[in-house]
Amino acid sequence: MEFLGLWLADGCYDKKSVIISVVDEQSRACVRSVAERFGANVKMHSDGISLMVNSSSLRQIMRALGFAGNAYTKNIPSWIYELDKGKVAAILRGLFSGDGHASKSEVTITLCSKELIKDIQTLLLSFGIISRVGSFRESDKTYPCRISALSSLQDFRKIGFLQDEKKARLETLCNKKSTHDSSDVIPLSLETKNVISDNHDGFSYYDYIKRDNNIGRQKLSLISSRIKNSEIASNMEILAKSDIFWDQIREIRRLESMEEFVYDFSVPENENFVCENILAHNTLELPTNQLRELGYNIQSMKSRSVITNVDTELPAEEALRTALRLGDSCLIIGEVRSREALALYEAMRIGALANLVAGTIHGDSAYGVFDRVVNDLGVPPTSFKATDIILIANMLKSPDGLRSFRRCVELTEVRKHWKTDPAEEGGFVNLLDYSAKDDILKPSKTLLMGESAILNDIAQRVREWKGNWDAVWNNIKLRGKIMQTIVDYANVNNRPDLLEANSIMASNSHFHIISSEVKEELGALDSTLIYDRWLQWLRKNY
Repeated sequence: MEFLGLWLADGCYDKKSVIISVVDEQSRACVRSVAERFGANVKMHSDGISLMVNSSSLRQIMRALGFAGNAYTKNIPSWIYELDKGKVAAILRGLFSGDGHASKSEVTITLCSKELIKDIQTLLLSFGIISRVGSFRESDKTYPCRISALSSLQDFRKIGFLQDEKKARLETLCNKKSTHDSSDVIPLSLETKNVISDNHDGFSYYDYIKRDNNIGRQKLSLISSRIKNSEIASNMEILAKSDIFWDQIREIRRLESMEEFVYDFSVPENENFVCENILAHNTLELPTNQLRELGYNIQSMKSRSVITNVDTELPAEEALRTALRLGDSCLIIGEVRSREALALYEAMRIGALANLVAGTIHGDSAYGVFDRVVNDLGVPPTSFKATDIILIANMLKSPDGLRSFRRCVELTEVRKHWKTDPAEEGGFVNLLDYSAKDDILKPSKTLLMGESAILNDIAQRVREWKGNWDAVWNNIKLRGKIMQTIVDYANVNNRPDLLEANSIMASNSHFHIISSEVKEELGALDSTLIYDRWLQWLRKNY
C-alpha cells in the first residue's frame, strides 16, 4: 500500500516497467521490497532519480486495480475506501512521503490532480483529520492540501511518513501548544452568543459578540460545561461533540441552465446525504418570505433539524398535525416523503381541511405516485382515495438525444370506486395528455365531454355551474385564454416581468373583480365581456 501511495504521488509506466521517482533511502527501500516480492529487477532510470521495476505483470496488476492516469488525472480507486484503517493509512503514508512535507507550522501535500487531492481529503476525514484544500496555483498548476490544527496533526501520527527527517518534524509539530483553532469552528449567531453570555459569567463579550469572533469546537465544549442553564449547555455539548465540521460560504453564483439532470436523493428518517464531504439537504420548495411580501397570509412550519438536533422545531408529522389545528386553511407540503404522509392522509379522510391540500412527491406516473405513497410510505390504499388530482412533470429528450427539457406530461384525476388497485380498476382517468408532436398538453375526451368527476363535483357547489357543463368549460377556456394573452403580450413587448408573481397576482385579482362586476350587471358570467374588460386593464397598466 505504501508502494501504491508512492506511485500515486510521483509514478508512471513505460511499456514494461513501473517507474517511481524517489530520492530518499526509506522510499527506495519500499520500492525494492515490492520488486523483490514480485521477483522483478530494479534499476535506475536515465534521469538518475527514478527507480524502474521491470515487471509487466506488476504493471498490468496495478492498471487492473485502477492505478492509472497521469499527474493531472490520477485518483484513488474506489475499493481503497473499503479497506481497514491500517491499509488506508499506508497508502496515505506513501502519498505524503512522495509529495508531502512537514514545515514549521503544518503538514502539506501539493499535487496537480484535483481529484486526487479531494480523495486524500476524504480519506483523512476517516481518521478525524481536517485538511484545507487551497485554490489552484497557476504558477505550477497544482492544488495544495494543508493540515494545520494541532489535534489533526496529532491524529496524523497514525499515518506519518516513511522518511526519518519528516517523522522528526511531524513530532515537533505535534508537541506545539494549541492556540486558536481557525479550521474547526462552530458558526453561532450573535443572538445565540448573547444567550450564552447571559448564562456564563466568564464568556468574553468583547471577543465573541462585539468582534463577532468564531468559537472553536474545544472552546465551545469548555463553555458548555460552565453554562448555568442545563438545556443550553446540553445543546452546546451536542454541537461540540458532533462529527460535523462547518465552513463559510464564500460566494454564491447563479448558473445559466445547462439542461442537465438534477438528482434529488431522499434518505428515510434523516433526509440528508453526503456529497463530496458536504452534508446536503433539499432547499425550501416554498419561498415563504417572498410569498408573504406578495400579500399571502402564509406561515412556514419547518420540521426539526436532523443535523444538530438542537432546533426547537417540531418533527415533520407533529408539525403537520399542528397545522391541521389552524382551521380552514390551505396546506402545502414541500415534499411528502416520510411519516407525515400518514398524518396528512388521515386528515384528508376525516375532512380536517376544507380547502386545498397540495404537496410534491416523486413518481413518474399516477401509478408511480400511488406506489410511493402506499407501498413505500405505508398509507392504506383506501386512504389514497383522498387524492383528487395528480399532475406529472417529467424530463424529456429531443430526438437527437442532445437536449433535455422538462414538461408536464399528464393531469390525472383519482376516482373513488376502486378497492385495491386504481390502475387495474379504472381509478386513474387522464384529463390532460402530452402531445409530443405539438409539444403541448391536450384535453382528453373525458374532459371535453364533461365527464370529469372532480370538476363536476366542484361545479355542484357553484350555483351558476351546477348541471351546466358548457358554463364550466367556457370558464376554463377563458382562464386559459387570459394566461396565453399574458405570455403573448410579454413576448411581443419584451416584458418578461409580466410572467413574474407580482403581475400574475394582479391579473388574477382583477380577473375575479371583473367577473364579479359582470355577474352583477348581467346576472351571469359572460366570458367575452370579462375578457374584453380584462384586456383593457392589461393594456392600461402594462
